[in-house]
Amino acid sequence: MRLSLLPLCMVIVGLTGCTTQYKPVEPFPEKPQAQHPEKLRKPAHRATPVQLYTNPADLINKPFRDLGEVSGEDCQTNAQSSPPNLNTARKRMQLKASTLKANAVLVHQCEVISTNSGCYRQAVCQGSALKVTQ
Repeated sequence: MRLSLLPLCMVIVGLTGCTTQYKPVEPFPEKPQAQHPEKLRKPAHRATPVQLYTNPADLINKPFRDLGEVSGEDCQTNAQSSPPNLNTARKRMQLKASTLKANAVLVHQCEVISTNSGCYRQAVCQGSALKVTQ
């Protein structure tokens, strides 16, 4: 009889020992954003529409301020990848101009070149970011 009680007692002692070692897991702390979402959430930066001017004569009688040079590129990494796109290069140039708070870009040149290291071919657009006041 003692031999059959011994394993039972060992199991009971083992189980009680495990329960005294048990520490409840704390729930995950709440993220600061969940507590005050209106204070910590930054407004999404919306790119302002940037008008493209290809002819400098279009800017006659329009007051503007030059904010600096901007450029946009689209790279074709190898002969098998998709070809470079001038429209993509223009859009990237407009996005860079919008980060300068420009509302217009005077395009100086857009061309596809193949002499750039790192790109098989590359579409490049360069222009001036402008703040035109109406």
